[in-house]
Amino acid sequence: MPDAPDAAGRTPLALALGDYEHPKLACIEMLLAAGATPDVVASSGPRGAPSPAPLVLVSRWFESKDAVFGDALAALLRAGASPDAADPKGWTALHEATYRRLDGAITLLRDAHARTDLATTGRVRHYRAGTTAADVALDRARE
Repeated sequence: MPDAPDAAGRTPLALALGDYEHPKLACIEMLLAAGATPDVVASSGPRGAPSPAPLVLVSRWFESKDAVFGDALAALLRAGASPDAADPKGWTALHEATYRRLDGAITLLRDAHARTDLATTGRVRHYRAGTTAADVALDRARE
């Protein structure tokens, strides 16, 4: 059962993705090949909050110069991860990559047909509910 959580609610994929350190690409690929669900990381995140989707997590870490982050994002997409998966407030990987100006992640996500028009359902960072990735791009272009 490649999605079976541990006592803390973390799936093997969540553990392979790491905790803001280096994702373990070989483990990620092996788990995905064994049938791990690419859109499920854990039943809960910090303090019991719902955990963001793997693509959101990886796009948050993509700014590392280590190519493994881009490889992990690509592996999740190849395994069928939804390019539009979001955190509980509707913030998608494309929102995150656009906010951080991560051109490589943006390219991977757009090539996977990530939508630019999905709106957040709550406030994220300084953005109000209803913000799309396109809105974030316009905002960041003005800075």
